[in-house]
Amino acid sequence: MKCKNCGTENQEKEQYCRKCGKSFYELTFKEAVSRAIFNPNWLNVGLGVIASFIILAIFYGFMDAFDTFAYGMIPALLTGGAITGILFYNRNVRANYDYVPSISGAVTGLIAGFAVLITIMAQYRGSNGLILFIYLPGYVFWGFVGGALGTIVNMLRKENIKLIVPLAAFLILILSVGGYFLNQSNMDTHYETDYDNQLLSLTFDDLLQTEADAFLNKTANSAQQNVNNLKEAQKRYQRMQNITKDASLWNNEMINDATSDIKKEYAQALGQYINLKLSYYDEMELGIKSSINGNSKEAQKHYQNAKNLVPKIQSQENLLTTINNKDTQFKQYVGQKIANSKEYAKYNQEQGELMTFPFGVPDS
Repeated sequence: MKCKNCGTENQEKEQYCRKCGKSFYELTFKEAVSRAIFNPNWLNVGLGVIASFIILAIFYGFMDAFDTFAYGMIPALLTGGAITGILFYNRNVRANYDYVPSISGAVTGLIAGFAVLITIMAQYRGSNGLILFIYLPGYVFWGFVGGALGTIVNMLRKENIKLIVPLAAFLILILSVGGYFLNQSNMDTHYETDYDNQLLSLTFDDLLQTEADAFLNKTANSAQQNVNNLKEAQKRYQRMQNITKDASLWNNEMINDATSDIKKEYAQALGQYINLKLSYYDEMELGIKSSINGNSKEAQKHYQNAKNLVPKIQSQENLLTTINNKDTQFKQYVGQKIANSKEYAKYNQEQGELMTFPFGVPDS
């Protein structure tokens, strides 16, 4: 058997060249691609695909479907490709590994990525999901990188099996720490979105309440004009009720997305504040409704209930301020958010959109 590397003749049973040490089992890149695509080791590839799905399932346990797709695919395909590559370990081959493990990792990335995209496209129930397939070449690449990592692990195994335990521990540590900070970053982003939506609702509420109370205090020259004023005020309080209910939904998300004690404490206190404001708006709307119907006694009862809630609302505002003052950085964060929200709400008021601006609700 002639060595392709140096031309030295070797006996047929030899596994390595007696002169240069080159393995006779190594393949060219073209040969490796052909073998991985047309004659793949389905057991190795299949186990890699399963490993990818397990990683995605772990991500899905902590995130929603969108974030799993956004943040979980690369780690999943790296892991799947690496598992596929590691399973190609062969004690009869020296550290001069060919391209088969890496190319097979790419096949793993292709199959796992394709399966995920088909699943997502099925949710669209239409052709729009086809655009997601632009991600497929990237998934093949990350599977290839995972296969290359698997090859490196195999090389270390061949050279010194003792390195595997610390290497595996190091990789697990890196993945765990990376996953933790990725999850923290994801939750911080969601927390900010949750807070922005609540602040915008509450800022709109303040501007709408000013308009509503102006109609309530407006002098009427006739009974009909008084009713018209009451109806204008009622529209605004009903609008406040609706957007404050949306704010309550965002607050539930905010509490769940808190990554520190002060963030959670603030979110919980803000939720209590929102509930008090909603109770106030409910009582005012019922009072206005009773006034329109000519039931002044019932109206006064609801107006008094609303008045009794004012000290509680002010007390809750003071509690929010107290929580803010516990942490200078968090105080600055809240202050900037409130300022931005007021500016944006004021702009919408100038555009005449306080009653029409569309407020969203959380996906979950």
